[in-house]
Amino acid sequence: MKINIIKKIISHHDTQEKENDSKSSILIFLPGLHEINKTHQALKSLEKRDGHQYLIFLVHSTLTTHKNNRELKRLLAAPPSGHRKIILSTIICESSITVPDIKIVIDLCLTKTQNKCTTTNLTKLTLSWASHENCDQRKGRAGRVQAGTCYRLLPQSFYLHSIPQNIPPEISRCKLETTILVGKSVFPELDPKTFLHMAMEVPPDADTELAVKVKG
Repeated sequence: MKINIIKKIISHHDTQEKENDSKSSILIFLPGLHEINKTHQALKSLEKRDGHQYLIFLVHSTLTTHKNNRELKRLLAAPPSGHRKIILSTIICESSITVPDIKIVIDLCLTKTQNKCTTTNLTKLTLSWASHENCDQRKGRAGRVQAGTCYRLLPQSFYLHSIPQNIPPEISRCKLETTILVGKSVFPELDPKTFLHMAMEVPPDADTELAVKVKG
């Protein structure tokens, strides 16, 4: 976690906009709820220490449920005069939720994805680098209605040459048992390998064979 760098970026903009009634809203992309809560605590201490007024939102999958509609409306609304809106979000703000007044994006270029262990055939949540596609989508969250800035918290050379262009589709990363069961309900006359070969991304035959063996 690069919390100190995040705090320095926010402090920089606090200084720049000290006399402004309207403060730039900031969106920070974090890989998971643990990192969101840790960053939240750090920003609360920064707010208390420097006397700023932050309106902090924690955004993850549960925010899209019906019971959180009121919080979602607050998230999309303009902050009160003199307050800075700061959104701590997982991947959900890449595309599922669009906040129009975001001017600054801070991106750790990390994500968490479901991946299958080839030895145990169990799926686990794995921390990994986000792809260029993810990062470009995140950058696009800034400056939708005004000029914006994106900070990527990693060396430029590493970003250009070391992180993946895209993340492999779920069908090639996760267990296939549920996919096969759904496929059999649609194509009962076909064997799993046949209908899985109709997919845009075809999983390895060995994964299909293992899933059929486990399911059986």
